[in-house]
Amino acid sequence: MSANYLSVTLLTGYIARKFSSDPYLKKVYVQGEISNFKRQASGHLYLTIKDEKAQIRAVMFAKAAQKINFQPEDGMKVLIQGRVDVFERGGNYQFYVEDMQPDGVGALFVRFEQLKKSLTEQGVFNVSHKLVLPTYPKRIGVITSPTGAAVRDIITTLKRRSPQTEIVLFPAAVQGDKAIDEISHQIKRAGVFSPEIDVLIVGRGGGSIEDLWAFNEEKVVRAIYESRIPIISAVGHETDTTLSDYAADYRAPTPTAAAEIAVRQTVDILTNVLTTQQQLAQSMKHIIAMKNQRLLVHRNALAAHQPQRIIEQNYQRIDNYKQRLSNLLEAKVSQQKFALERVNWRLLQASPADRIQRYHEKWENQSQQLTKNYRKQIDDKRLALAHVVEKIEAVSPMQVMKRGFSLIETQQHKMVKSVEEVAINETLQIRLSDGIIKATVTDKEMTSNE
Repeated sequence: MSANYLSVTLLTGYIARKFSSDPYLKKVYVQGEISNFKRQASGHLYLTIKDEKAQIRAVMFAKAAQKINFQPEDGMKVLIQGRVDVFERGGNYQFYVEDMQPDGVGALFVRFEQLKKSLTEQGVFNVSHKLVLPTYPKRIGVITSPTGAAVRDIITTLKRRSPQTEIVLFPAAVQGDKAIDEISHQIKRAGVFSPEIDVLIVGRGGGSIEDLWAFNEEKVVRAIYESRIPIISAVGHETDTTLSDYAADYRAPTPTAAAEIAVRQTVDILTNVLTTQQQLAQSMKHIIAMKNQRLLVHRNALAAHQPQRIIEQNYQRIDNYKQRLSNLLEAKVSQQKFALERVNWRLLQASPADRIQRYHEKWENQSQQLTKNYRKQIDDKRLALAHVVEKIEAVSPMQVMKRGFSLIETQQHKMVKSVEEVAINETLQIRLSDGIIKATVTDKEMTSNE
């Protein structure tokens, strides 16, 4: 071979040495757009980096690819760092990527959107999976930092609105490396806590996206999703949104709002009780009226049936049965007379008089059973009537007032249902179980509904 000609191997080797010896190509920073992206089973990434006028092939080996915290996609603008070298076997130069970051938006935002999309496709945020918050929780768990402002706001609000509700604090770091494991652990711990927790408030005060990031981690989101206790997410301020908010059964704009959502104010509960009491009184009146009507129907029906007459008629029917039975017995005896000789051996064991006696006893038993059955029917009807009367008396207004209740009426015998219906110095009648008290209104005060 002539000395003026080089082999392809020598030529590409020479070019490769030129690339590797150039200090400007050993550490290069490039901005561009991803296309032709492929992820191999080995974990290596193959892609093309391009702009409007040029493109270059690139490869990112698995070791470096494991360090990136987002999913590269075609069309994504990125900032890459690495070196340019020659792939001698292919005879082309390419970019060996050592680090890659999204360009134009923060890496955390990219991770947020990608994880949100993935969890949405898996049904983690489905409304059908969300649990209903209990109306009157007895015990509320709070998962947050034990020293932050959020825990003070939550506890203060809960005690103010519902002093009878028990609060159980599950302390956890809410930012930093420990936060992810501690929050998810405390959610699972609350699920097996004894006595049982009715509602969980999970959250913290406001902060940057980095401060709140623990509540965007998949481990925390899945712990919320898998919880059998209804969870209220209360992360940051109203404008802050985390993936935990999407997974929770209810999202509160602030920790204080979460406490307000979790419990009703005691005054609201008392208002509901008073309303229920009034509804119960109306229902009792309706029931008493219905029972009185039914009692009247039963009385009329009982009078129409005339039990004594029925008993007398049954006695007469029994006498008729006795006579018919006696006639049948006599006829049977007559029919059997001609066969007495043939059944002499039977007569030795049982005489006709014995048989007649047994038939007579059987007739007596049937007669007594028939009378007993009719008497039982009459007793059952009397007992049912007495039971109805007893129930009506149990729910009568007089019985209710004996338990400490009273009815308040105006001088015009109008029942007082509200403070607004009476005036100062107006005389009222208070009806108790054993009499009436007349009283004059000296002051009145409306109960607040807030």
